[in-house]
Amino acid sequence: LKQHITDHKTCCYKPDATRTMTVTPSTATPSTATTSNIPTTTTTPATEGIIIAGGSIGYGGDQSTELFIPHTGKSCSLPDLPHAIKRHTMDTLGNTPVLCGGHYPHGTSCLHFTPTTASGVWTNYATTLGRRYNHASWVSSAGLVLMGGENGYGSTTEILTSGGGNFS
Repeated sequence: LKQHITDHKTCCYKPDATRTMTVTPSTATPSTATTSNIPTTTTTPATEGIIIAGGSIGYGGDQSTELFIPHTGKSCSLPDLPHAIKRHTMDTLGNTPVLCGGHYPHGTSCLHFTPTTASGVWTNYATTLGRRYNHASWVSSAGLVLMGGENGYGSTTEILTSGGGNFS
């Protein structure tokens, strides 16, 4: 899952010493000399990262999350999930990570990470119609599609529309 975390620099690596460049063009003629300072700010393109959330620790799940920046090979911790989770899916809606399902007892919850900064928090996004784990998910034009899984919902599909509503 690729994300654009806007202030990942605060936790994943030290920023470059120089982010601003000053260009000073100079012209000279036999009678006069002028120098002008034109400050120019360079912008750094957004850095993509991968959010790693939850997973298995023995029988239980994990509630830790981290951001991995492939470009630098570094990672940093993000705020924990509100509960341990495993066997879930995570997709990007807009630029917001949405995590759905997972093994007991939270298989009906979907969480989103907002704002997408290092100080963001995981909060409730939606409640699914049924408990979903070991399921598939993808983002469609209609919303976030959750399909299949275990626990009696293997032959069902539901779509979470933007804003967290759902239909099957």
